[in-house]
Amino acid sequence: MERTLSTQLPKSVGKQVLIKGWLHNLRELGKINFLILRDRGGLVQVVVEDKKEIDKLKGAQVGSILTVTGEVKSTQNTELGVEITQPEIEVVNKISEVSPLVLNKEDMELDLDTLLDERVIALRHPKQQAIFRIQQGVKEGFRKAMKTKEFTEISSPKLLAEASEGGTNFFKVPYFDGANVFLAQSPQFYKQMMVGVFERVFEIGPVFRAEKHNTSRHMSEYVSLDAEMGFIDSWEDILDLIEYAIKEIIQYVWDNYEADLRLLGATKPLIEAKVPRLKITEIHDIVFKETGKDFRAEPDLEPEEERFICEYSAKEWNSDLVLATHFPTKKRPFYTYPSDENPEETYSGDMLFRGVEIVTGGRRITDYTQLVANATKWGVDLEKIRDYLQAFKFGMPAEGGFGMGLERVTAKIIGLHNVKEASLFVTDLKRAGGTKLAKRVINGGANIRDAIVAMLKEREIKFTHMEHEETPTSEDSARVRGAALSEGAKALILAGKQSGTNVMLVVPGDKKADFKALEEVVGEKLEMEKPDKIQQKFGLQIGGVPPYGNLFGLKVYMDEAVAANKVVSFNCGLRTESISMSGSDLAETTEASVGNFSA
Repeated sequence: MERTLSTQLPKSVGKQVLIKGWLHNLRELGKINFLILRDRGGLVQVVVEDKKEIDKLKGAQVGSILTVTGEVKSTQNTELGVEITQPEIEVVNKISEVSPLVLNKEDMELDLDTLLDERVIALRHPKQQAIFRIQQGVKEGFRKAMKTKEFTEISSPKLLAEASEGGTNFFKVPYFDGANVFLAQSPQFYKQMMVGVFERVFEIGPVFRAEKHNTSRHMSEYVSLDAEMGFIDSWEDILDLIEYAIKEIIQYVWDNYEADLRLLGATKPLIEAKVPRLKITEIHDIVFKETGKDFRAEPDLEPEEERFICEYSAKEWNSDLVLATHFPTKKRPFYTYPSDENPEETYSGDMLFRGVEIVTGGRRITDYTQLVANATKWGVDLEKIRDYLQAFKFGMPAEGGFGMGLERVTAKIIGLHNVKEASLFVTDLKRAGGTKLAKRVINGGANIRDAIVAMLKEREIKFTHMEHEETPTSEDSARVRGAALSEGAKALILAGKQSGTNVMLVVPGDKKADFKALEEVVGEKLEMEKPDKIQQKFGLQIGGVPPYGNLFGLKVYMDEAVAANKVVSFNCGLRTESISMSGSDLAETTEASVGNFSA
């Protein structure tokens, strides 16, 4: 008998079928029992009344591989509208170890770290599967949109002789005979060169960014959806192409994957016939007028502005999409075409979607002499981009293009909180290919201070470092710094009463820790760790403990008031030295879970 998939069962009512899959759940109720089997189509209920058949499942845990033969009957009690009765069960591979995750609940209710640490198993949950079916739809929709416009699909190299975007955010890899190569930051040069071959090209492929950000929007490896188009009449042709592509993707996904989107509670985006287009200077002005927050001197959009303008657009213009344009020349690569009206601005734009930039694109410089001059001005070694320049030396039409982050688009269509939820196996500061990296644990106040300072400098985070008299209490520290007590970050090392496991809680200097709120998160009662134990384990004195528990092996929980502070100050491993920085940067660099943890 040939195998029947769960999705095919409604057409087989009254027939004998053979199904294969994983044991997803088993409810033993005595005379009548319900086995839930999972296959690639979904879940199917099997009604088991024969004791001999249910006995075959003794000791079988979720994940066991089963083959079931039985009759398909109609029922009102399942989503499929059918179930299998009078089954004959074969346990092909009995799993005796209990799964680390509960997969047969509607929601797993996991924090992000657990979700990623147990990724292989978590992906088996129906809602996790839905995320990546939708992501498949994003790629399908993009490919369909590009093919409709007669773009040719290409696949560019990912090991390069030189970094494709320059700067410092690249990964250098040892190569043969002592040479080094670089992981591609984008397919930028190759897709531009291929415009001289095919005129219109697109690519779906991985890119790598050595950016030390631990935010909800950043990863070190992601999939980029890229397109490049020649013979444009205006740079607005590129904006039109960006708008067309994202609209087509969203429509395709909702047309073909609505069941998965509904399962995840997604809401259909607000999209108007024409996406609002605003210069970034106009966005600065709107934000200032509406909120009083002044970013008008900034050369780029702050994440806060991206969130605000998307909310504003949805309310005022009925659009979840906003095109931000005319980014400053100094913030764009050397090949970006300068504005004819103002050479300090460029013909470039970002598509913002529900508060996050998902697409960057624009017109490129195609005149060989101008391109060489710009590359030289940017300090680019011309010999290292010789092949790229050749494409323009021997004829390139007016052209431009864009790059779009697959995981960001997926996350925003669904409404996920973190882009990492839309990556199969995450590569970021803590993981490579989904595997958690071993962490160097630092001990001793001076060593921890040095590590904090080195990290902040490496990530180019603004901070001030000061030496002062010994300050064992929050009040002493506030007095010496000449700052409000509320600006201080009080780092407490706690211990689980049962497990003895240490965690760190960071609260404002003027507030008390809400142990009850944190205990609900960690799942056990907590108490303050003893000072002698803190000295013994971490080489730190009370009063000198910094909020960087992640550097000495602790999970950090941070009160939202600390993360929201414009300026936060703390002793940085020693009672005689302090660091001041923004609360948002502190939350990011400590990899903190932020919540309401103060009273």
